[in-house]
Amino acid sequence: MEMQQVLVQKIQQHKKAMYINDGKINKIVEQGDMTGLEMLASRGQWDECLSLAEKQGSEYLNSYLMKFARTFLQQGQFKETARVLTRYNTPAVQ
Repeated sequence: MEMQQVLVQKIQQHKKAMYINDGKINKIVEQGDMTGLEMLASRGQWDECLSLAEKQGSEYLNSYLMKFARTFLQQGQFKETARVLTRYNTPAVQ
């Protein structure tokens, strides 16, 4: 049983690496691995990141909208921040 788990884990890691190399990070997220969202955010691929986060639910969307806003506001991109927050109906975050 333990060997089976090791093999399954290795296969999943290889599959994830293939998706990353092929630029199919959305496939990683669709399989329930939210590290794909973090990869997109770190690469500055915000449109894709926020679109995928929205499909995963408000918790993920709110989290990545906050990261987006923080990043863009620090860069002085106020209009873009407002545009994106408006697009996603500015979530209520405490």
